[in-house]
Amino acid sequence: MLEIVFSFWLFQYLVAGALALLTSIYLFFRYPRTFALKCIFTFGTLVSLWEIATFLHRTAPSSEVSAFYYAIVLVINNLRFTPYLLTFLSVRKEKRVLCLVFLLTVVSVFLAVSSLPYHEFVFTEFGWSYRLIEFSPQVVIFSLFHMG
Repeated sequence: MLEIVFSFWLFQYLVAGALALLTSIYLFFRYPRTFALKCIFTFGTLVSLWEIATFLHRTAPSSEVSAFYYAIVLVINNLRFTPYLLTFLSVRKEKRVLCLVFLLTVVSVFLAVSSLPYHEFVFTEFGWSYRLIEFSPQVVIFSLFHMG
């Protein structure tokens, strides 16, 4: 078990997370509660959670704890674009497209979680990081899914 590393640069995750959350809360209480605004609030909250989980992943005391928080980062990373996209799609109010967005999110989260065993966690001077140890079909499909 390694000691917890705390670098000045890691504060960026906490500051960005706090700013995202404060902005989301401000918008939610300041303006009318439309579906698009609720999507922006959800997006900002997920970005804030992603920043905090990334901070915890980087500063974890062991590779197992780092892997746990990285799994949370992967899930939130794939969930956070759904409300962002729904914000713009809700203006046109096309129900079939909205359902397709949720389906793509489920596929994206599944691919992200299934690619997790192919990551190795290494300790660096800036805390824990990861690298791919094998290009499995799940990793390739996940990468192509996000490029397309």
